[in-house]
Amino acid sequence: MKKSPYLGLNENDWKKKTEEIVQDHPIKIDELVEIIKSSWDSIFASTIGTQKLQLGKDIVLSPQFTGSILGTLISHEFSTRYPKAWRPEASKQDKDLVYIPDEELSCEIKTSSSASRIYGNRSYAQPQSGNARKSKDGFYIGVNFDKMTLAMNALSKLILTLQGDGDYLGAVDLLATKGIITEQLANDLALLEKANIPVDIVFEQGKEVLGL
Repeated sequence: MKKSPYLGLNENDWKKKTEEIVQDHPIKIDELVEIIKSSWDSIFASTIGTQKLQLGKDIVLSPQFTGSILGTLISHEFSTRYPKAWRPEASKQDKDLVYIPDEELSCEIKTSSSASRIYGNRSYAQPQSGNARKSKDGFYIGVNFDKMTLAMNALSKLILTLQGDGDYLGAVDLLATKGIITEQLANDLALLEKANIPVDIVFEQGKEVLGL
C-alpha cells in the first residue's frame, strides 16, 4: 500500500491536503459532473425487452440497479473518451474505473439515493481482511442521485407550466437548450446499442399487430 499522504500532518491540515490531492488528480471536476449528468440522462432515454419498456417510467428502478448502471456508464464514458488512460473494471481486484498509467489513481464509484449521505462509503478506511477482493484505500467518486431526481422533477414542472400558460417563447427557448442530444449523450446511447439494449420506443399498431 502506498504511504498515506496524511502521515505526519496535523489534523487541521487534512482538508488542505485533500484539496491538493483532488486538484492533482487526472479527473477534473467539471468534466466529471458533465459525464455523470450525461450518463444519468442515458438511463432514462433507454428501453429494455421486447416490449420496449422505458426505464424509469414503465419500469420502476431500484436504487441498487440505478447505481450499478450509472457507475457502469460513467466508467465506459471515460474509457471511450480516453482509451489510453482509463478502462472499466476487468477483474475482481480492479477498481470500478482504472487509470491505466498509474493504478494508484483508479477510482471506486459509490452511489446513493439518500438525501444526505452515501452509505456505500461505509467500507472506506475500515480494516481490510486478507481475502479482500479490492483495496479499500484510494479515490472514491460519490454520486447522490436523490438530488438529480429532484432536478428532473423541477424540469417536468417547468414543462407542464409552459404548456399550461401557453408560453410559446418559453417553450422555444427550453427546446433549444434542453431538447438536444449532446455528443456525450449520443456516445452513451451508442454504448447501449452496442450492448443490444434498446433505446427507442416504437408504437406498433394496426390489424396485423392484433392478428386480424
